Amino acid sequence: MDLKSISSESLNKELAYLLGVYLTDGSISYTESFTFSLKAIDKDFVSRTLEAFKVLNPLCTAKVYEQLPRTRFWPDGRISQTQKQYCINVGFAKFGEFFKQQTGNKHHIPLIIWDTRTDIKNWFIAGVMDGDGWISKTSRKIYPDQYQYRIGVGGVKEGWIWEFEKLLQQLGVKTLKSEIDIRPPRKEPMIRFGIKVESFMENGLFFTIKRKQDRLLQYIKERSET
Repeated sequence: MDLKSISSESLNKELAYLLGVYLTDGSISYTESFTFSLKAIDKDFVSRTLEAFKVLNPLCTAKVYEQLPRTRFWPDGRISQTQKQYCINVGFAKFGEFFKQQTGNKHHIPLIIWDTRTDIKNWFIAGVMDGDGWISKTSRKIYPDQYQYRIGVGGVKEGWIWEFEKLLQQLGVKTLKSEIDIRPPRKEPMIRFGIKVESFMENGLFFTIKRKQDRLLQYIKERSET
């Protein structure tokens, strides 16, 4: 892939998805060359990301590996146990500078995303939602046998989160009031906002993580039965 010729017209779904993953859970390091790393509890998320890399670079030989649970000792004295995580480290020599420049070092949504086709934007959004989005199912306080579903996403206050909200609104997706989360041990305030589940679904948005997408499909099923 010739990165110099990439534009909003030629952007494919794999690169759009990877840009979304990079803004959220992905990271780039540099020693003698660039390396893209991702670590997550959902194996299908990490595998999907690696598959996207292999479409862009068929010579990619990276594999998914496991990191076993470990004990974490926090500065405030807390002790917690991590979950098993799945990881990739992908040689990124060809793409490192491109990703950093396009996102302003993970602070902005790339300009090529704003002007690309809606179906490609949806893959970028999927990358973001797989990384920092959630869908929850909770019982109602007054009617505990009834459930409500919520979709939301969060990002650091000085990052891309405000632009992401505007991107969703540009597509016609209805978002809910934002809130600031400053609970320790966060080093920076976190901005969260909700997304109307019906609007998320009706605009063709999705998760590629099965655990999250299954919950969305369950919402659709329950709604059709009422």
